[in-house]
Amino acid sequence: MSTIPYVEEPVGNIHDKKPPREIETIKSTWKGRLWDTFDLPSDQRKLLFKVDAVMLTFASLGYLKNLDQQNINNAFLSGMKEDLDRHGNELVTAVTIWTVGYVIGQIPSNLLLTRLEPRFVIPSLELLWGIATLASYAVKSYKSLYALRFLVGLFESGFYPGIHYILGCWYSPREIGKRAMIFWLAGSIGSMFSGFLQAAAYTNLNGVHGLAGWRWLFIIDAIITLPIALLGYAFFPSAPLQDKKAWWLTQEEHELAQWRLTSIGRAGRSKWNKDKFKKLFKSWHTYILPFLYVIWNNGGGQQAMGYWLKSFNATPAPVPGVHFSVPEINQPCSLIFAATLLKIDLYANITGTKVLYWFQDFGSGAGPLILTWINEICSDDTEKRALLVAAGNDLAYVFQSIMPNFVWKTVDFPEARKGWTYSLCLAVLLSEWYLQDRHHVIVVHGEA
Repeated sequence: MSTIPYVEEPVGNIHDKKPPREIETIKSTWKGRLWDTFDLPSDQRKLLFKVDAVMLTFASLGYLKNLDQQNINNAFLSGMKEDLDRHGNELVTAVTIWTVGYVIGQIPSNLLLTRLEPRFVIPSLELLWGIATLASYAVKSYKSLYALRFLVGLFESGFYPGIHYILGCWYSPREIGKRAMIFWLAGSIGSMFSGFLQAAAYTNLNGVHGLAGWRWLFIIDAIITLPIALLGYAFFPSAPLQDKKAWWLTQEEHELAQWRLTSIGRAGRSKWNKDKFKKLFKSWHTYILPFLYVIWNNGGGQQAMGYWLKSFNATPAPVPGVHFSVPEINQPCSLIFAATLLKIDLYANITGTKVLYWFQDFGSGAGPLILTWINEICSDDTEKRALLVAAGNDLAYVFQSIMPNFVWKTVDFPEARKGWTYSLCLAVLLSEWYLQDRHHVIVVHGEA
């Protein structure tokens, strides 16, 4: 008789005769509130130190690719529009085409992570993404830009939902939220840094070797990304319940990682069959949870501040004597109170409008927590967890590939009244949808 465990069972040493490890009560301290590992036993602290060092470093550096998502906007504001000789909705079209590629790849790549080792899948996507980004510096027309934006979106698609899924393969409920927020924060830093990097590239590299500053930014993106992808092949961890031990963990640490997950009901790989499909499509999780993320993701305003600053340079000028250079246009942070921006006179109080734009993304931190919630609620089915984490992000971008063409048109900036109305309506809907989700969790799971 075979001694190999069924795939539904946690992978481990089936010949180990040591008594089963008992779950220890964790006493909360003030240090643990600052960082959760301070309250854990020493062996778990050592394990999580290693996992954090590798996982969060790779995830955070990789998510600095958010530079690229901002760079297409910054490049458009820094000379691409004029160099490629177009003055219509080309930016919105380029973003939409990127989104199409991003949408196509997300669910397949996340499901692939449940069947192949993530240490091969994620770095490979990173490598291809870096190559496509590098090629973007040489575009001569919007047609070639559109083709490359599709490939960039396709290769980027597996990273964000994939990292969230992998976080759920390693961390417990008391740990995963912090790591998800650190991962998101890296992307926010990338977005913020993009403006400064574009300003520096335009100021210091514009014209070097005959290349415009906005072209240099794509080259810089690739230089940052390609080494990270290569390091990922060596260091990025796979899922402890379904893949081989990472070389930088001992066997005891690998088994401890498995025990930590099985003790909280986290499941490993299982087969797709008729019953699994039936259970998936009958679950309220499938229909309710992803749309909470969809509403949140689409409720934020587009990056309107750059268009507003650029509008001061128009002829005739809306405010005579006020002018902003390319570096100044590329250096705003951004959030919004949709109702205010819906009615505000953008030129009556320039300083006040700047401050309002700087707060444009104030509520965006809710996104990773929503995906963390999906990770936890679907903890007992790893395929379902991978699917719904990807589905939430995927469907969000389906809407983003369509709605900007109607409510966030480039030609409507900087006022964009229709866009802010749309943002305000989604903000109200998000509050109501969250209350409905919370009600389902309380009724079905008996917890808030």
